[in-house]
Amino acid sequence: IMDSSGSVGYQDYQLELSFVKTLLEIMAVKAHDAGVKVCAGIVSYSTRVYVEVDPCCDNSICRVVDRFNERRMMYRAGSTNTNGALKVARQMLQAASSYKKVAILITDGKSNTGGNPNLFASQMRRKMVLT
Repeated sequence: IMDSSGSVGYQDYQLELSFVKTLLEIMAVKAHDAGVKVCAGIVSYSTRVYVEVDPCCDNSICRVVDRFNERRMMYRAGSTNTNGALKVARQMLQAASSYKKVAILITDGKSNTGGNPNLFASQMRRKMVLT
């Protein structure tokens, strides 16, 4: 779950993209070595929430990395709707029913639209892993 709001800024969003791409590449290698199938999806958000990559398991983690290589992950300045992004991410995670679920939220922590995300984040933590 990647924050692309105005408070993050273009330069820091590029760092965010680089970090997530590296993380996914490491996960792909580790999953391959362990013989484990990993489904990954990506949500980005500012005022609106965008499903960048749907985590249906036809998308291998390598396909998600390809999305980065194609430079399709756009910076979209705006307000910070962390609550909306968490709700979309939870829907995506619930669709992958037979897999362990982990959500990684990358944000500068300045949510300012869509409601306070703290309650929803707490609910997600109780039902799945949220980092």
